[in-house]
Amino acid sequence: MRRLTGRGTESAEEQAKRLETAREELAAQGEFDHVVINDEVARCAAEVVELMKD
Repeated sequence: MRRLTGRGTESAEEQAKRLETAREELAAQGEFDHVVINDEVARCAAEVVELMKD
């Protein structure tokens, strides 16, 4: 949240919408077989490619 507000590129309404979307996505994480953390682009992309091969 600090990163989002620190950028200052979105209104308070847009920030609230993004936060609500994130809450919904986190609540649904149990519906999926894999969780990919998008913290490092190259590693994340490689992980997604490997998951698609399975």
